[in-house]
Amino acid sequence: MAAIAEELRKAGMGAHSGADRVTGSGNVLRYQVVNQGFWGLGASAMFVSKAVSSACEVRVSKGGAVVNGKSILELLGLKARPGDTLTIEAEGPEAGDVVSGLSELVGSGFGIAEYNRV
Repeated sequence: MAAIAEELRKAGMGAHSGADRVTGSGNVLRYQVVNQGFWGLGASAMFVSKAVSSACEVRVSKGGAVVNGKSILELLGLKARPGDTLTIEAEGPEAGDVVSGLSELVGSGFGIAEYNRV
């Protein structure tokens, strides 16, 4: 996880990148939402696209709510707001790879510059 954050910093993502707000290890990733609208339709679609590329189960939780990470509607239903912490977990034979890929995606602000501004 630290290696991914370091690569994002080297790529010029800087102190305001999502990489500074991504933590976790193994098959669990935690992300603190800092931008309004970060988990909107576009970001959720990119997340789901990455999650469905594997056979493993992906769950996203906020507080006590746990949803299917392969469902855009369920992700939107979490209504993540700035300050919320989301936990992303994967279970299955490719879980580590899926979490690593999702970490890169989330840490980069989904490749959308406006998501990388605090």
